[in-house]
Amino acid sequence: MNAAEIMENRGTLTITQQHTPVGNITHCLRISVTTNNDNEILQTLLPYGGSLSKQGPTLTRWTITSNQASSFLKTILPQLTKRKKQAELAVRFQELLQERKLRKDRQQPVDSETLAMRLSLKAEVASLNRPTLQS
Repeated sequence: MNAAEIMENRGTLTITQQHTPVGNITHCLRISVTTNNDNEILQTLLPYGGSLSKQGPTLTRWTITSNQASSFLKTILPQLTKRKKQAELAVRFQELLQERKLRKDRQQPVDSETLAMRLSLKAEVASLNRPTLQS
């Protein structure tokens, strides 16, 4: 199985939200794949970066975040089918975060327009994690 197939069949793509101690809102792009210690899957994913964590006695989770996650998605995007739209939205989300990091006022709270765009992308990415009913 290649990385795109693993993502399509076993991957979870999320955008997390946290509040900083000073009250600002931060977001993070996160991809995870949980497997029953399948070394083939782990060896396929680890070259992209990220980290491994044990999830009980029989499961291992690979997690990749932020720019590494976006880079991973850009690499596998041409091979994605079911998750293509979700991956494109996630890449766009990370690009918005990077644009902010380049600004001089990046330490200031996020303006309402930027926050609304982030929350919209977050909701759309989350909705695409849910299976759809086939008619």
